[in-house]
Amino acid sequence: MTLAIIIPASACALMAAVAAVLFAVRSYRLARMGALSCSLGERRPFQFVGVLLISPALVIIPAVRGLSVPVSITLSAVGILLFAIAFRDILHAGISGAYERGIVWRGSFVPYGSILSMERPDPYTLIIASRRRGPKTIVSGPREMVDAVSEIAEKKRSPLP
Repeated sequence: MTLAIIIPASACALMAAVAAVLFAVRSYRLARMGALSCSLGERRPFQFVGVLLISPALVIIPAVRGLSVPVSITLSAVGILLFAIAFRDILHAGISGAYERGIVWRGSFVPYGSILSMERPDPYTLIIASRRRGPKTIVSGPREMVDAVSEIAEKKRSPLP
């Protein structure tokens, strides 16, 4: 095999390995959060599945076509970035909500014990200040979902020392 094939194949294998590790970490974190109390109702982004499947091709095309080095580097970088963005959106879609031990919003895990304060600037927005990560803004379309998550978090968070 030539070096032109080994490098893109290695990059694709690395993308797959990173995806597997991130999926395992997400599954472990969700298992620690407990059962889902109230979902924030995000849809699953099926459009990103196509991007996820095509992005490795952008890494392999320069090797097969024999493109120049700057074009090869650019296409490979774009393919890796597309993969990272699509995988992140697929990984975090559909898991947002209030869980038994904390709140999940687009991949951010906020345990109830680390919530310092909650603020509602408008009916569709909930801002949570946590001990570890500072303020997190949770925005959702339906007002009822934000009300339900706010109520659950208010009941379950530990009182300030």
